[in-house]
Amino acid sequence: MKASLSLSDVRLAGTLADYGGDLEALLDVRLTDGASGPAQSEAATVSDMSSPITVPCTPTAMAVGSMCEVATTFDAVVPGSVPEGDRAIWALDQLEVLDGNGAVFARQGVFVP
Repeated sequence: MKASLSLSDVRLAGTLADYGGDLEALLDVRLTDGASGPAQSEAATVSDMSSPITVPCTPTAMAVGSMCEVATTFDAVVPGSVPEGDRAIWALDQLEVLDGNGAVFARQGVFVP
């Protein structure tokens, strides 16, 4: 399962300079698969997993904020979570992006001004 995130015009609060650190994307996942039990042939729901993904930010040379992007797979983030050739049900919770201080920077949702 692929995961990608892209945020543009990311700046430091106060100075509005380009942000040069990392962000952290947090996504809670509930996985139900058919490879549980002693013989790995029983269906079961695994406990919820939190999958933190580091999102590097690159300052830009223009008058826009940093570009923060990552493209990865869940198997790279949580090894063994996506066995090839097996079916599973993935329930994804709300995505949150934390800044370098651990505070919520962005949250999935609909913005209505």
